[in-house]
Amino acid sequence: PSGDSARDAGGGQGQEPAVGQAADSEAKTRISAPVQAAISARRLEKVPKPPSFDKLEFRDPAAVATTPAASRRPWLIGGGSVLGMLVLAALLFGGGSEPPPEPTPAPEPVAPEPEPVPLGPPGRLLIDTDAECRLLVDGEDKGVLKPGAGLRLELPAGDYTLGCTSSSDASIELRQTATVVSDKADVAFFALQSQVYIREQARLAEQLRQQEQTRQVEAARKAEQARVAAEQQRLEDEARKRREALQAEETRLLDEARKAAETRKREEAKRLEEARKALGQPAATKPATPAAVAAPPSDAEAEAARKLEAARRAEAARKAEQARLAEEARLAEEAKLAEEARLAEEARKAEEARRAAEAAAKARIPVPLSTPQPDYPVDALRNGITGEVEVEITIARDGSVSNVRVLRARPRGTFERAVLATVRRWRYQPLPEEARLNTVIVFR
Repeated sequence: PSGDSARDAGGGQGQEPAVGQAADSEAKTRISAPVQAAISARRLEKVPKPPSFDKLEFRDPAAVATTPAASRRPWLIGGGSVLGMLVLAALLFGGGSEPPPEPTPAPEPVAPEPEPVPLGPPGRLLIDTDAECRLLVDGEDKGVLKPGAGLRLELPAGDYTLGCTSSSDASIELRQTATVVSDKADVAFFALQSQVYIREQARLAEQLRQQEQTRQVEAARKAEQARVAAEQQRLEDEARKRREALQAEETRLLDEARKAAETRKREEAKRLEEARKALGQPAATKPATPAAVAAPPSDAEAEAARKLEAARRAEAARKAEQARLAEEARLAEEAKLAEEARLAEEARKAEEARRAAEAAAKARIPVPLSTPQPDYPVDALRNGITGEVEVEITIARDGSVSNVRVLRARPRGTFERAVLATVRRWRYQPLPEEARLNTVIVFR
């Protein structure tokens, strides 16, 4: 019917072939779409669709077992119906023409994998140190870095934070930032030796200070012991001398009393003899007179007077001894207070000397403020040459480097110029006087 309509619309025999060809092309076009749909439905029938999880429902296994297979697979029945309808439509609208060849199914589109973004060639980072330390790169532990060994890392371009903690003293840690550029080399050097030297000097100064303080305390203790022993000896000597003097004084008093008694006895005998002569009686036959009878009481009175005088003198000596002992106690107390004041003054002077020694030791140790590392010479880096340079620097009182002298270089004539140009720019804290410092700079 579609061909007749096309011939009627043409209005003549001359245009009939052209109109027929157009109708056949249109029929093929109309047939292609249903056939392709049928093919797609057949492909879908061969490859079952996965179940939709949002429509899952849980049923009793016994009910599912009794359900017919046709009811359990409605999509197969529906797919077959659609396929039959499409084939019937193709036969009705085809006009008896042969069906077009079955087209090859187009491959399913595959999502392309994202191509990696080119990062460019990595850069090289050369890290070295003059003292053994533990290396961290952006917080990642890279192990122990030994002096002269060096470490070569290939890293993407960017900035990296480097940290190096001394193995001998965990409190010594240096940090710096390294910039890695693609296809280039950068050098990072950690000068830990000067920091370790400074800490070692401070530790030695502290040990010397403690030893000096211990020596001073021991000397003060021995001096105090000697003083106490000497004071005890002096007191014992004085007590012995006082006992000897008291004994001598008692002996003298006894001798004087004995001599006085003998003198009085002689005087009494002389007076008695004179009285007898005055009476004209012979000494042998003269009877006893009242004066002679009264002589014995005179001796008793003399003895009593002598004892009284001795008691008075003994009391005076006792009071004098008490006064002397009180005076000695007062002098001993004053000496004790004076000794305590002297020891306190010596302790104060020792503490001041210790603090002055600490201040002098700290003042003599150069404290670095800015000590950048020299650049690695390009020729040496390109040729892989390594070495080290030992220099002696003179630090002025304002902290600047006034003189730099190369003591040793290996190899000679390679790294000296870079070292001298960099070390002259180093800065330290101001010092009370000029100081000299030896340091070794390693190139790895």
